[in-house]
Amino acid sequence: MHKCRGDRDIKERPYRRRYKLQTLSFKLKTPACREFFLQVSLAFLINTVVQSVTVDNHDKTTSYTLLMNYSIEQSPRITSISWGKMKVEELGGGKDFKLWPGGGREWDWTETNTHHTPGIQVDDIRELIEEGAKEIILSRGMMLALKTCKETKSFLKDEGIPFHILETKKAVALYNKLIDDGIAVGGLFHSTC
Repeated sequence: MHKCRGDRDIKERPYRRRYKLQTLSFKLKTPACREFFLQVSLAFLINTVVQSVTVDNHDKTTSYTLLMNYSIEQSPRITSISWGKMKVEELGGGKDFKLWPGGGREWDWTETNTHHTPGIQVDDIRELIEEGAKEIILSRGMMLALKTCKETKSFLKDEGIPFHILETKKAVALYNKLIDDGIAVGGLFHSTC
């Protein structure tokens, strides 16, 4: 057990960080812009390469095309879901899961005293945000019994974090799609009622 985030006990997190390489291309009109982007890329440890330099005699500007390679931690994919059983890449099987970019763990409702009603609480999602989730999926269970507290919805709206509240199988499908789209997604998944 680790002690962190206040006095809560946090279980060991058995996961391996995985990265997806992205490449962006920018056309910058001045050397000052190029230097700014190079400084930004160094600040974020992004690998930046000047791909080409083009001089346009018509408008007397120089365009710099930069290729920026950066890594996004991918969330673990959910490989199967059925009543009371989920399988998650690199985490194995379980009933309920908290997943985020780079990892996850089983979701223990007793940590925050969560129940079907009033439902998912702000404390249930804090860990997802702390671990880098930029979009959040909240499952309602297979029979839509799990609710989400209005305080949780308000918190996510106030923080500007997009979220989706769906039946579990639909939640899993959207979660896996967002992973494929390169989104830093997190989620809470309940595999029974």
